[in-house]
Amino acid sequence: MSKVKKRILIGIAIFVALNIILALPIASFIEVQVLKSKGNREITLEDYQREWVAAECGIDSYAYDEEYFGERILIPSSVQKDYSIPAFYYHTNTDKKGFVVMAHGMNASHITSYPEARVFLNAGFDVFGFDERKCGESSRDTISYGYFEGLDTADVFRYAYDLEMKEASDSEELSETGYAEDKIICGLWGRSLGGAACMNALDETGVKGIIDFVILDCPIGAMDELTGAPAIQNKLAGVINKAVMGYSFQDQNPYPQMEECDANVLVIIAGADTVAPKTSTEKIRSILRNSSPNYREYIGEGMSHAKVWIENPAEYERVVDEFLESCE
Repeated sequence: MSKVKKRILIGIAIFVALNIILALPIASFIEVQVLKSKGNREITLEDYQREWVAAECGIDSYAYDEEYFGERILIPSSVQKDYSIPAFYYHTNTDKKGFVVMAHGMNASHITSYPEARVFLNAGFDVFGFDERKCGESSRDTISYGYFEGLDTADVFRYAYDLEMKEASDSEELSETGYAEDKIICGLWGRSLGGAACMNALDETGVKGIIDFVILDCPIGAMDELTGAPAIQNKLAGVINKAVMGYSFQDQNPYPQMEECDANVLVIIAGADTVAPKTSTEKIRSILRNSSPNYREYIGEGMSHAKVWIENPAEYERVVDEFLESCE
């Protein structure tokens, strides 16, 4: 075999190998299920996140669970019959206005969204959190950057809507507060990866035409923008990804689902975000400005990706509360 042919074959092998790596988003972002604390002792991922919420947010997560009557629920997946979504139901302590489904970000679980969830709970919204794939209590060992997570978000939303409507119709007390079918306010909140999940859920049956509001906190966008690879490489990687992971880059792309969004939308942007590509953020803003009947955005100048609440909790709560009031 000539040197030229060898070089060509080696080049092809390297190109294919790079695409396989690009197409298997398993090891780049998701941590293993056992982490080590600063004390070098092994702790579970749940314990790690409960410690993080206490240290970074000043929240005792166990007391939080009791305060809001946290309930664990397993919700069957509508697309994978062998999978159930671990979800968690928290009850507001004030006059109920509606509910929100919350989708967390990468390397996290529903526990890491407790600070933002409290904003909704204090505003009169029940909260349904859930652990996304390869996170928390999920039994899946891969993530899909918003594709399967979007289908899971829709499943949780449909479950939550049916449950909340049943509770409203069964309770005279709730009826007296005006929490009836024509008054219920329901929405989605998603951070980073969870933002892409919420966007992908927007056109799903049982969500589209029913949902009132969406809050996207530092959302990520399309996979080909996340990789930063050339178009031809993304195209090949998407094909491989479809065969290996069950979804293509085109399947994951959340932009088309936003084009007919009829819900109120708030986009929260971290001014110093180095994770979500600026091209993604600008596309999301551009599409939703044209589709949402009530589009709002907040830019936290100098703030980091997915840390807007941590870096200014009072401002975060003000922005969300004002937005929710505009949705009533």
